Amino acid sequence: SRRFTAIRKNVFNQQQEKSIAIRLISDNSFGLDSGANVLYKGIVVGSIINVGLVDEKKQTKHEVFMDVLIDHEYKHLIKSNNRFYVTGSASAELTESGLSVTVPPAKQLLTG
Repeated sequence: SRRFTAIRKNVFNQQQEKSIAIRLISDNSFGLDSGANVLYKGIVVGSIINVGLVDEKKQTKHEVFMDVLIDHEYKHLIKSNNRFYVTGSASAELTESGLSVTVPPAKQLLTG
C-alpha cells in the first residue's frame, strides 16, 4: 500500500498507551486478517487489529483498510515514506522503506 494515515488514540479497543495506530488503504486485502504480526528485521513490532472495506458512499472504487497497531517502543520506525507490500513467503523482513507483516503460514504476508 502506498497510503496510510495515523489514527487518533483510543480508536482501537486493543490500543495501548503510547502505541501508534495507522490505517493502511489498499485495493485488496490479499487474504490478510486481524492478528497478523508486524515485523521489523524479524522482530514483532505490532499487529493488524482490523481489516475491512472503506466506507465511503461516493466512492466508485472500493478499497480495503487494514488497521495496524505499532508498539510504543517501535513507533519511531513509522515514517511518512514507509511502504507496505505483499509477499508469498512464510517470513518477511523490513527494508529501510517499510515494515513487514506476517500471518499464519496458510495466509499471505503484508510486508513493507
